[in-house]
Amino acid sequence: MAQAKTIGYNLPKRYAKTSESSWDDKASKVQRGLLDGTLRTYKGVAVPQGGCVGVAADDLTKNSRVPKRIEGGGVELKQLQKTSPTSLGDAQVGVIRLDAIFATKKDARYVEMIRSWSSCMSKKGFDYKTPEKAMDDNRWNGDTPSGSEKRTAVADMTCKKEVNYLGVASRVQSAYEEKVISARKWELAELRRNLKAWKTNADAALKGSSG
Repeated sequence: MAQAKTIGYNLPKRYAKTSESSWDDKASKVQRGLLDGTLRTYKGVAVPQGGCVGVAADDLTKNSRVPKRIEGGGVELKQLQKTSPTSLGDAQVGVIRLDAIFATKKDARYVEMIRSWSSCMSKKGFDYKTPEKAMDDNRWNGDTPSGSEKRTAVADMTCKKEVNYLGVASRVQSAYEEKVISARKWELAELRRNLKAWKTNADAALKGSSG
C-alpha cells in the first residue's frame, strides 16, 4: 500500500536499471556478435558456431539430457541446445508452471474472487475487469506516476485486501502446482539431475580458470 501511494504501479528504485547494472546494455556490437556468433570472424580467427555463449553452453551442459522442447500452458520452447543452464532451468520451471497458472485463472474460486475485486473497484469509480488490466493501463507511461495512477493503485490494493486476493490466488494456484508436480514428476526429476550435472560442470570450469 505504501508503494501504491508513492509510486503507483512503478517498480521500487532497487529494481530499476542503473548505468552499471547490465553488461548487455553497454556491450559493443562486436562484443554482442562474438557472444551470439553472428560475427563469423574476428581478427582473422573464425568464431565458433553459436559464439561464446554456444561454446559455454556446450561445456556446461555436457553429460546431461537437454530437452528438445519444453511445453506448458499452451507455450512451447524449442531449440534449447545452445541455451545457458541458468536460463534453461528457469525457462523449464517457468513454462511448466504455466499449466498451474492458466488452470488457476479458470478456477471458479479465482474467477469469483476477481469478479468481487472488479465490483469493488467499480464502486470506487474504476472500471477494470482484472488487476492486470489496471496495472497495464496504457495511461501509466513513464517513471513518474500521475495522481490518477496512484489513486488507481491505492484502490487496487484496497480491493485486493478486501477480497483476500493473495490468500485465494496463492491457495488455488498452490493446489494446481501440486497437481502439475505430480503429473510431470519424471520431467522435473530429469531437471534435478541436469541441475546437478550443470553445477558439476560449472565447478570444474571455475577450477580450470583459476589454474
